[in-house]
Amino acid sequence: MRKWINTILVMMSLVMIIPIEYYCMLSVPFADDFGAARSSVEYYNKYGSYLLAALIRTKEYWFGFQGSYTGLFLMIFLNPYARWDLPGLRIVNALCVLLLLVSLFVCVAVLFKNSRNRWTVTLAGYSIVLYWITNNYMNSEMYTWNNVIYIYTVPLMFCFFGVGAYIEYLRNRQYEWIIALLCGIIAGGGTINIAIFTCSLYMIVFLFGIFQGQIRKSVRFATPFAITVLCSLFNTFAPGNFVRLGDSPNIWKVLLSSFLNVLKRMGYFSVKTPFIALIIVFFIILYTTLDVSFEGVVKYEHPLLVGLMYILICTAVNLPYCYGAHNESIRIILEDRAYYVQDIAIYSFTVLWLLYLVGYIRKKNIVMEFKNYHISMIAAFLIAAFLLAFGSNGYDNITTSRMIKSILDGSAVRYAGYQEEILNQVRDGNNIEIIYYDCNKCPRRDPLIKGLRLAYDPDRWDMWYNRSMAKYFGKTVAPIVVYND
Repeated sequence: MRKWINTILVMMSLVMIIPIEYYCMLSVPFADDFGAARSSVEYYNKYGSYLLAALIRTKEYWFGFQGSYTGLFLMIFLNPYARWDLPGLRIVNALCVLLLLVSLFVCVAVLFKNSRNRWTVTLAGYSIVLYWITNNYMNSEMYTWNNVIYIYTVPLMFCFFGVGAYIEYLRNRQYEWIIALLCGIIAGGGTINIAIFTCSLYMIVFLFGIFQGQIRKSVRFATPFAITVLCSLFNTFAPGNFVRLGDSPNIWKVLLSSFLNVLKRMGYFSVKTPFIALIIVFFIILYTTLDVSFEGVVKYEHPLLVGLMYILICTAVNLPYCYGAHNESIRIILEDRAYYVQDIAIYSFTVLWLLYLVGYIRKKNIVMEFKNYHISMIAAFLIAAFLLAFGSNGYDNITTSRMIKSILDGSAVRYAGYQEEILNQVRDGNNIEIIYYDCNKCPRRDPLIKGLRLAYDPDRWDMWYNRSMAKYFGKTVAPIVVYND
């Protein structure tokens, strides 16, 4: 029976992963991708080495633009469009996104390594978290935009690999701390919100190891956490960050906005997605499979305070983006990449809070009978079914169903193909001034593929998209798009 359950859980995960990978293979360059590719080529031609070019350009970025050294280095050193053209871009995007999902699985597997029915719990937990990340919100920026993948996805991948290694070091006391250290250095060079998220997870592992008496006065155990914090500070206080910020907003308004945005997002998940329903299912799985020790300092007595602490950590994760965007009100809509990091923080700390809640209920000797499991499961699935049908405004706003539908009817391939056709038109043309975009042939936008997004009005703020692409191909006049509706 357990083998059948595991097989079903694997198939559920694959149903969510395979369409994402397919979409990654439909990538075309967008906006900053052209600028990064141009810099990669120019600096390589100047210095004769991609490695040297990446180091020099990253230094310039750090002093003059931003401190996210990991993504900035990769954008120059391994720029897929500059080095391997469109096929390279697509393969690199697909590989990076896949590795993020693998790192998430590794982290979940390590977390539940000592639970009963280990693989069933791991696969169930992974499929639930995977659903949250991919389907609670239909993110438009995380699958086909290479710059975002390098600056956000890759550091998150190393964050989860590092956390898994850090937890494993608590068990084995071998060389996993070195992996955690290296991953922390790389993750600390992501965007500042990712750096803070990584530091917070490392802090929780570190404090848990100290409080539970598992490790005392261990330099090796403290090193990954300490170095990750230092790398994150190196990233945060880069001069380039302050160059970009310009006038500083009111920090207290931004802090309040960050906090309220977390609450707003949690409310959205609760009433528009099966978030609560899947929390119920996850809790039942954990309650029936986990053994909890009460011998350490962690006494499992304050679930509400721990929940509030996690919300405050999510606020800290949210703060750098809100500060940089001068976000002093929850009415301001965040960019999808900011939502992605905020959401992953909420999901991660929800899982950690559920682990704490299980310990609290076990300590209070609250017994859940077999009948209660069935009632709770049925209630959870009814809630999930209702929200899937009505809360998310239809299946077209659920990532997996939208992707599968677009793949099967060919619209995703047609959209990517038409973007590639325009790309070739710019590349092969002679200082093109006007491109006619046939909206009857292809929609202006796909919600899950970052197309070229060329501006159709020279007075629009995003006209630089056109200029960036034109400069990459050596054109002296940026293309202007005329839409034929």
